[in-house]
Amino acid sequence: FDLTDHDLRNIATWWPRLQTLSMGKYGWRIAHRVTLVGLLELVKGCPRISELDVAFNPMQPAGVVPQGHRNKRLTTLGVCDSPVEGDPQDIANRLKALFPRLGTIRASPGGYGGWPQVELGL
Repeated sequence: FDLTDHDLRNIATWWPRLQTLSMGKYGWRIAHRVTLVGLLELVKGCPRISELDVAFNPMQPAGVVPQGHRNKRLTTLGVCDSPVEGDPQDIANRLKALFPRLGTIRASPGGYGGWPQVELGL
């Protein structure tokens, strides 16, 4: 898959009652163009989403902590082969701002390391 933030915005517009979105569980092996902005768009447009698997870049855009729209249904996030670059606690804080009940992160086998440290910071 080669998704962008714009694609997630479209998905949210097309399917506002979406509860589950799985865009692969094992990764895409390409640079990820979905950012926290795309996840925020998805949360805004699909308030019922409770299951999510999507590869994304958790550190882009830099310095952004999503605010205003929170999803209290999501407790597990599948991150596929998303990279962990930078401070794991910073990534945990960004994700917790979007998903306050998030407690489990599923990364694909053989993907990037660092997600266990992010999960500890939740």
